Amino acid sequence: MSVYCRVAQPHILLKALAALTIAKDSWVTVAFTEGVVVLHVEGKDQSITATARLPKALFSEYSAKDVRFAVHLVTLRDALLLGGPALLAPVVLARVVLAYPMGDARLLVELTDGDCTLQSTLATRPVQERLLDLRFGETSVANQMVLLGDVARDAIEDLVAAQCPHAVVVLDPRSGVTLRGEGGPYGAVTVQLQRSSEAILSALDEGHARAHPCPPVASCACVRGAPRRQVVARVRGGGGRRAGDARNFGRRRTTDIWWI
Repeated sequence: MSVYCRVAQPHILLKALAALTIAKDSWVTVAFTEGVVVLHVEGKDQSITATARLPKALFSEYSAKDVRFAVHLVTLRDALLLGGPALLAPVVLARVVLAYPMGDARLLVELTDGDCTLQSTLATRPVQERLLDLRFGETSVANQMVLLGDVARDAIEDLVAAQCPHAVVVLDPRSGVTLRGEGGPYGAVTVQLQRSSEAILSALDEGHARAHPCPPVASCACVRGAPRRQVVARVRGGGGRRAGDARNFGRRRTTDIWWI
């Protein structure tokens, strides 16, 4: 058996899966390495990605090395919730085991509470050797600003509440951060965070930068954390879509939003 892991904190795994729900009927790539488990979801038309990294410390037993597969995200979440959400609460000592591969390359999800054991075997798919990377780590950073978490969350939620399907994020070293929602039933919505305000903790004076993230996904990135944590907004230049891909997207820019 290539993978045998006992999840010490299953509620954190559930939160990670919830944050990765960026599209309907998503399949999540699960990559096991010696020290970390990577959960990765690609959105429609490969325009959005979401990734969670779970360190080995979250597992009380961990035996895995260089294994990856894809499993249906909602089905995996439902298997973890088979015994009810209370079974996975932080104060409950339920035993949760992930094992792979079972027969026909299936993933075993086993929940044990006392004398009761619940098992689910989930179908998996093979995955590509490289994950889609929209962060363009090899490209230069056009600008970066660190914001107060609750302020960033409230600003993005304003765009979501206005039902704006499109957004523009502008980082300017002089004026600050501008978020503009477009295409909603109530017209355009603009939120301005002044550079001199306490909401902006730091900024790179690298010049004007603009990107077009998806408002609901940006909202997920901010809402999942504690309200007083910090949010990093970074705009990068263009680059290849998949790591190692020879295609070049020229001036295409992407926005990274994450908690620190």
